[in-house]
Amino acid sequence: MPRCCLLLLCLLALAMPARAEVCNLRVVTDASPDYTDLPSMIHSITARWPTDKEKCWAGQRAAHRRHLPPHPPAAGDRPLRAVPRD
Repeated sequence: MPRCCLLLLCLLALAMPARAEVCNLRVVTDASPDYTDLPSMIHSITARWPTDKEKCWAGQRAAHRRHLPPHPPAAGDRPLRAVPRD
């Protein structure tokens, strides 16, 4: 009898619809552009600059920002190089 009650409770719990909510949440900071979609990215990169020339430079800086190290290497540091295989 207890197994039947437990099974019935499990079936009832599974049959009830789950309440959920879908939200489009964006976290945008001054440090990085909004990468949710292309128009938002372009707007967040170029919105502060008034002229087309400055907007082009802002796009160039944003494109190359991810490729640069966060700080210059210290004196004497050597970059890692691939070791050739024999």
